[in-house]
Amino acid sequence: MKVTAILHGSDGRARGVKVQDLMNGQEYEVKAKAVINATGIFVDSIMEMDVPTHEHMVKPSQGVHLVLDKSFLQSDYAIMIPKTDDGRVLFAVPWHDKVVVGTTDTLREHPELEPQALESEIEFILNTAGRYLTRKPQRSDVLSVFAGLRPLAAPKKEGKSTKEISRSHKIFVSENKLITITAGVFSLNLSMFVLASVVSRGLRFFLFAWLIWRYGAPIKVFIDKYFNILAIAFTVLLIGSFVAVKYLIQ
Repeated sequence: MKVTAILHGSDGRARGVKVQDLMNGQEYEVKAKAVINATGIFVDSIMEMDVPTHEHMVKPSQGVHLVLDKSFLQSDYAIMIPKTDDGRVLFAVPWHDKVVVGTTDTLREHPELEPQALESEIEFILNTAGRYLTRKPQRSDVLSVFAGLRPLAAPKKEGKSTKEISRSHKIFVSENKLITITAGVFSLNLSMFVLASVVSRGLRFFLFAWLIWRYGAPIKVFIDKYFNILAIAFTVLLIGSFVAVKYLIQ
């Protein structure tokens, strides 16, 4: 399914999406109380559907990993190279009878569905890792290559390198109440925090709207007056619930 449009209600709020089945071309409308845009490197295209004048805020950064034979790292422990020639970090991680080596951090101009590793990225990994592995790998030793794109916040100034671009996640709510989560490099714990934050935004819209509809003007005055305090309390409660569930299932 591919999102082709954002649906807006009579009040202007984002109330759903129009999607197209890429197998048969049929289109559907999916209605919702809240719309959350968590489409990674493609968030800008979705935000343009909501507000056509939206200014792009994500710059894709490509990361490449190589798979080599385990004989290049005769250890059960991973190694980290804390500073490479360009100031970044490189890892070599044992994986079954192989070793995964990476990564790179190359700015790309446009999002791609199928990113391709650049030969310069492969050579960078081989040359750098070769100084620390059992022996230096050659291009012919590479068993597999895979690449992905990170949604980094677009730099305000041209010429910034990827290591200078913020890795922190950002949550935006448009004037039409489209909630967007973007950027960031996530660990499991950070992912739970971000998920709780985004879900909290969506639930707050729904809960506060229901309370105003149910109890009318008095509750609206109360929510307008104490919105920030209520929002923080709601978010903390939700994050606490996520953390509790995490430890209960461990």
